[in-house]
Amino acid sequence: MAEPVVLEARERRGRFGRVVRWAFWLFQVAMVLLTFGTCGLVVPYTGSEDPEVAAGAGLFAVTALGLLWVAWPVGTVVLGALLFLTRGRRRLVTLPPAATPPPQRATGGSVPPTGPPPA
Repeated sequence: MAEPVVLEARERRGRFGRVVRWAFWLFQVAMVLLTFGTCGLVVPYTGSEDPEVAAGAGLFAVTALGLLWVAWPVGTVVLGALLFLTRGRRRLVTLPPAATPPPQRATGGSVPPTGPPPA
C-alpha cells in the first residue's frame, strides 16, 4: 500500500494578524509618500531669492528626511516582527489515500483516437 501524502499548510491569520499586515503595508506606502511629499514641498523654497528662506527650507528638509529615514527602518522592523509573529499556525495535513487511477493507454500523437478501443 502507498504511503499517505502529508502536506504542510498554514492556517489563516487571525483578525489581529490581518490588521498588522494592513498596518505594515500602509506604513510602507505612507513613508514613501511622506518622503516624496517632503521633497516636493521643499524644492520651491530652496531656490528662493531670500537666503534665510532657502536656509530654513533646507534645514526643514534635512530634519524631516532624517526623521523619516530613522522612523522607516525602525517601524519596518517592529511591524515586520509583529507580521512574522501573527502568521497562522503550521499544520500537517494528511490526504486520504486516493483510488488507483485507471491505466492510461498510449496514443500516438495529439489526435484523439476514434473507433472502438483496441483489445
